[in-house]
Amino acid sequence: MLADRLFAPDPGGAFPEIDSLAWSLTIGVVLLMGAVAWSFARIKRRQQQMELAFRRQEAAHQQEINDIQNRFLTNLTHEFRTPLTLILTPTEQLLAEAADEHQRKRLTSIYRNAHHLLRLVNQLLDLSKIKTGSLTVHLTEGNLSEFISQTVQSFQAAAEQRGLHLAYQGCLKNQYIFDAESTGKITYNLITNALKFTRPGGQITVDLQEQTEGIRLTVTDTGVGIPPAKLPNIFERFYQVDGSSTRPHTGTGIGLSLANELVRLLNGRITVVSEEGRGTTFEVTLPFQPMGVPEEN
Repeated sequence: MLADRLFAPDPGGAFPEIDSLAWSLTIGVVLLMGAVAWSFARIKRRQQQMELAFRRQEAAHQQEINDIQNRFLTNLTHEFRTPLTLILTPTEQLLAEAADEHQRKRLTSIYRNAHHLLRLVNQLLDLSKIKTGSLTVHLTEGNLSEFISQTVQSFQAAAEQRGLHLAYQGCLKNQYIFDAESTGKITYNLITNALKFTRPGGQITVDLQEQTEGIRLTVTDTGVGIPPAKLPNIFERFYQVDGSSTRPHTGTGIGLSLANELVRLLNGRITVVSEEGRGTTFEVTLPFQPMGVPEEN
């Protein structure tokens, strides 16, 4: 019988049939484990390939969506700019000729609101250009401190109308090489944000100082502040701390995002420190060099 053969020892006391069977089983188990491991590895590689293909497809799809959005914004802004310009130019001429005070007030209201819309359209266009890499830096030589001072002065009437005290404390010793357009937009948006969220009787301070790595522009307000949970998102495009339809402050969520993007375009950095109920400080560092000082690589 088979059992008798398997369990029958040889003359030396060994069990050759059992040893042979055990060796065969061992080899079989090893081969089976190898086959299973190879199958799992193949399945894993296939899964990774599918995940990679899916991520690439998602990235391509997202890029296509971004391209469509950028083209839409660019076309939309161009479509808006033309009629707004056609409104602003004759309105400005009528303002210069108007003698009646009531008529001047109405024309001023038309001009102010049309100009506000044009600025909003230009901000959207700037964001679109930054996204596509078509917005470039244009450096000029001049009095940076005086340039910022004039920007601050342009807000004095609006600050007084809101019952706010707006002060400028910058005084640079040197003339600077800087991008006037981008710097003006950064300053404009930071002051606009401060005006919007500072209650009557509050203080807004704009400071400009020289430092080793360039200049530091600081805009500080005594406004409502930003909740800590909202700070990480404050520079996101179209983000608003209060996004409800009943929020007390108007806005589109473009200004701070544009300021942040322009700072990055100029190879600078922007930080924000805020305490809810006490105010906010935005600090911008820009690598502008004094005239006559070679720029470091």
